[in-house]
Amino acid sequence: MKRKFLIFAMFLFAFSVGYTVNRNEEFLKGNNFLEQKKYKEAEKYFFEALKKGDPTSYSCISVILFDQGRKEESKKMFEKYKFEIEKLSENLRKEILK
Repeated sequence: MKRKFLIFAMFLFAFSVGYTVNRNEEFLKGNNFLEQKKYKEAEKYFFEALKKGDPTSYSCISVILFDQGRKEESKKMFEKYKFEIEKLSENLRKEILK
């Protein structure tokens, strides 16, 4: 069991690193605008990144909403992020345990 967990952890880490390196261009643009606190532009690009399957964009949109004082919307967006990441982790776990 311990060995399976270690293998799972290694694959999850490798997936995370690979996914970060291969970010889509929209996510990178959104992140750039977020760093400049240009929230409207950032939000636009993060939603485009979501269309391309980047679940991390949910957490970035959550930050934007929180910074704008839209705390309930921020919380909902962060819950979507957690759900998507848990789904990815579960799918990866299933693949490893096959």
